[in-house]
Amino acid sequence: MDEIKRLQDEFAKAQMSGSMAKLSERNCIQIIQKLQELNMIDLLYTMDGKTYLTHDQLEREIKDELYVHGSRINIVELHEIVNVDISRVEAAVENLLKEDGNLHLIQGDLLDNSYMDNIAIEINDLLLESGYISLSELCKRFNLPSDFLMDQIEPRVGTIIQGKIDEGSRGSLFTDAFVARQRARILGVFSAMTRPAPITSVLQTYGFHEKLYAGELRSLISDGRLAGKLVGRGDKLEYVPDIQAKTQNRWINAFFRENSYIEFDAVKRLGIRNPKGHLKSVFRDCTVLETCVIGSAIEDLVSATVEEALDAGHFVDVMTLLPSPCTVEDGNTLLGMLPCLKKSFKSGSHSILCNTIVCSTKFIDGCGDVFKELLREKAQTVSQASKKQLLAASREASGGSDAGAAERTNSSRSSAGDTGNDKDKSRKDKRKEKKAKKSGRSVEDRDDSTSSVKSSSGRTENDQWVFLSTTEIQEVLAKSPAHSDCDDDLLAELATVLHRRLHKAFQECVREAFLAGGASADRKKTSDKLDEEYCTLCINARLFQKGVELFSDDKHKASLVRHLLKTVGASMLTVLVRAVAQQQCVPCELGDDVAPQQRASVIKALKNPARVALLKLDALLNEKELDAFLDPLEDFATDHVGFHVKRNDKKRDRQIAFHHRHTLQEQLSAETSPAMVLHLAVVLIFQTYTGELLHAPGKSVPNIVAFLKDHVKENDHRLLVEYQTKVMEALKGAADDESGPTAEEMQSIKALAVAKKAT
Repeated sequence: MDEIKRLQDEFAKAQMSGSMAKLSERNCIQIIQKLQELNMIDLLYTMDGKTYLTHDQLEREIKDELYVHGSRINIVELHEIVNVDISRVEAAVENLLKEDGNLHLIQGDLLDNSYMDNIAIEINDLLLESGYISLSELCKRFNLPSDFLMDQIEPRVGTIIQGKIDEGSRGSLFTDAFVARQRARILGVFSAMTRPAPITSVLQTYGFHEKLYAGELRSLISDGRLAGKLVGRGDKLEYVPDIQAKTQNRWINAFFRENSYIEFDAVKRLGIRNPKGHLKSVFRDCTVLETCVIGSAIEDLVSATVEEALDAGHFVDVMTLLPSPCTVEDGNTLLGMLPCLKKSFKSGSHSILCNTIVCSTKFIDGCGDVFKELLREKAQTVSQASKKQLLAASREASGGSDAGAAERTNSSRSSAGDTGNDKDKSRKDKRKEKKAKKSGRSVEDRDDSTSSVKSSSGRTENDQWVFLSTTEIQEVLAKSPAHSDCDDDLLAELATVLHRRLHKAFQECVREAFLAGGASADRKKTSDKLDEEYCTLCINARLFQKGVELFSDDKHKASLVRHLLKTVGASMLTVLVRAVAQQQCVPCELGDDVAPQQRASVIKALKNPARVALLKLDALLNEKELDAFLDPLEDFATDHVGFHVKRNDKKRDRQIAFHHRHTLQEQLSAETSPAMVLHLAVVLIFQTYTGELLHAPGKSVPNIVAFLKDHVKENDHRLLVEYQTKVMEALKGAADDESGPTAEEMQSIKALAVAKKAT
């Protein structure tokens, strides 16, 4: 203790003694700089550089200035007062905000909770004075953002601020007294209403507060304080007092009970803006039309009257049964709802004409009976007048058939001439394509147009068989006593319905009258010629099939079958189409070289079931097996046309084979084309050595020559191969005309072809 006392005395003595030497200002500055370089002290400079202060001192000065300025000061103003660089001030403020939760930095202003308490007191004074204040006004008054201001106001409501926040928008403050006054005013105004009133007009008239208006009104209605309801949405929202609704509903129910209907215009005149929706909610079980609502009594009356008219085979106009406000659309809509018409619609026992007139099928058929006698008389007259034209057309068609039969019977000519014909057709097709390109049309389009012209010319005769126009039909019906109660609109609709039916019946009467009056002999003659032509083609096809079966190469056999179907098969189908067209009195001008499109167009003009069967046969022309086409073709010819082909007639087959060979020999002797000579020669040699007929295209000649290797002598086969090589080189253009087959070689091939089989 003594030692401590001694040290205290020495320390007091040292403090009381004066210094022997003093440091200059420059030395002090150097010492402070050295201490800062050694990180022993951390000081801040003022703006003038004459004063040092610590960070704690700066924070204390900032708090002092904040208190002096009423708990709110701007950072820029604070920087000028403390005379420190603004960055140092901002750093110190940020440090204070972290340490003290009562401080806030808002839009460059530093403030604390005491400032917000003062604002809350001021807000409370304003609220007590006006009863209402908006957040936007407070933001302008205190220059604070709305989110921050609302966050600070909410915890002070009920303590400092005596009021409440609007729960709907959170942008207004009210006092309970203000809300009570607004609620009382709303209750008084709407309690006095006896008619519907738009909410917007009431708001403008009485100056209710927008924020409280809708909410308080709904609250009063839900609490039962107001007897009424809100109808509509948005700007169309209106208040309808119960007394008005009761008066309206009382009138609507009385009118509907007395008349069993009520129109929308009448309800709209009562002040109901949506009459259709209102009536739907009131009369849920009634029928709603475009102009009115009708009850079950009217609907039952219409249904019973319609059923009675259908049972009696008559007609009824529902417009005579509906109220006067109903339109034609209402009548048509009601007919679509009747259960009795839905059932009869499936059976086809009625038709609706003029949108509102229900006609039974018996009544329409009875209208057609008026024209029976007139149909027969006019059919006799037309058939007599056009008999010469029809006979001339029939003779022309039969003449074309005779020429086609003569050429198609000579099947050897077509089989032997494929190579040359193919070349000629290809050249013609190329010329057609060039012309078509210049004119902007394809060859197929031109062929279709040609066929359409032909078919249209064929239909001209039928188009001349017009019975009566719709106007004439209407006039006849108007003169009939049975239709005296029909108005002009109904007669016009009936004439339109009957026109097509009578036109078709008239054409059938004309055909029957014509067939009964003559031309049956010519038809029989033409039918016999078609039968003969079909039988010849069918026998040739079967004989050619035997020749195809001798080849072992499946690919080559398939090629020969396709050629048979495209030539002989297509000709057979064309003959059957002409025969069916003759039976059905359908114009048909199919020649020998008929395009598939032309044949298909004639088939589509025929009647079922022949049309469906012929279309299937036309599709079978693309089959790979000949029997797949010939068997159904022969069945169709027997069932629909009556053409029969006698099978296994060996004498007839030998005659056809002899005639086929003789025709090929005549064509070969007159032929000068080396390629055609080779084609005809190999076909003749094939028939000579196999005894079977062959119908082959030009591209099959090499396969036939290879097949003959095992049937002819070696020298003869070598001669065929050499001649074939020269012909192919000449066709390809690999040799000039002098190096092609000579006349002597051509004569050798011809001699080989007509020679008899060596024994």
